[in-house]
Amino acid sequence: SQVAVSDVLITVQDDSDTAGMVVSTTTVTVSEPSGVGSYLLTLTSQPVASVVVNLSTTDPGECSVPASVTLTASTWRTGKSVAVTAVDDPIIDGVQSCVVQATAASSDANYAGMQASNVTVKVQDNDVAGVLYTLGKSTLQEANDNTLLVAKLTSQPFADVTIGLANSDPGECALPSSITLNSSNWQTGIGIMVQSVDDDLDDETQPCTLQSTVSSSDNHYHALAVTPLQLTVADDETAGFVVTPTTLTVHEPHSTADFGVTLTSQPTATVTITLTSGDATECSAPATLTLTPLTWQTGVTATIQAVDDRIADDARPCLV
Repeated sequence: SQVAVSDVLITVQDDSDTAGMVVSTTTVTVSEPSGVGSYLLTLTSQPVASVVVNLSTTDPGECSVPASVTLTASTWRTGKSVAVTAVDDPIIDGVQSCVVQATAASSDANYAGMQASNVTVKVQDNDVAGVLYTLGKSTLQEANDNTLLVAKLTSQPFADVTIGLANSDPGECALPSSITLNSSNWQTGIGIMVQSVDDDLDDETQPCTLQSTVSSSDNHYHALAVTPLQLTVADDETAGFVVTPTTLTVHEPHSTADFGVTLTSQPTATVTITLTSGDATECSAPATLTLTPLTWQTGVTATIQAVDDRIADDARPCLV
């Protein structure tokens, strides 16, 4: 025979699972230009449907994150890593903050619309103030030689940056007195011509140092120290003198003829040229000729005089 047994009512107590999103840290530090940091995003309970966590940042110009990460019934506990990447900018702005926000979307009503704690991202700056010069060539030739000098800045300025230009020897090279760079042309730069200056001195290769003075209402650039730029100018003069003409004819007893003497380059002091007659019984010449920094190009005249020797010796050479 069968014996009836009463049903047993079993009540299953909830283990207090609650829906929630947890971030492993609320602060991440990254560095320009493209440093990467991360944090872990987990759920506090197993969802009954996939949870898509939409991510955004308060300043996309400083940091970036993926558009979303997805947590499921199999990954809710291990979580998903959220990569945070620094965004490079050209501005000297120090350490900047960028907040990552996360909002859940899911058909699981417990997670739909839920927001995770904000994560603050500290973005370390890598920009510095500086002036960059590029020369087409570092040695100029006398005369009328030139080279292109391009000036750029290493970061975007907040205001116009005026660079005053000077050189150590205006007698060797010349360039414009100033250039201005701003937020539009700081990266492409401005090109100017540096021109050699021809002189008349036999001074060999000379230095021409370009010096810069920076002024701006942007304090990062105002009074910025800039390393002098070194140029050299190769000389095209040689020391020497020219005699014109090189052949004269004089007649006994006392006729005269002249030749001129000029220098091939400007002297830095008086130049004395000693003249000697190769045959004092045939011709005489001045003992010396003097040229100065003022007369080197126009020259001086030497007068040669015949000497009467009373001998019937026909035409005779007399080398001076």
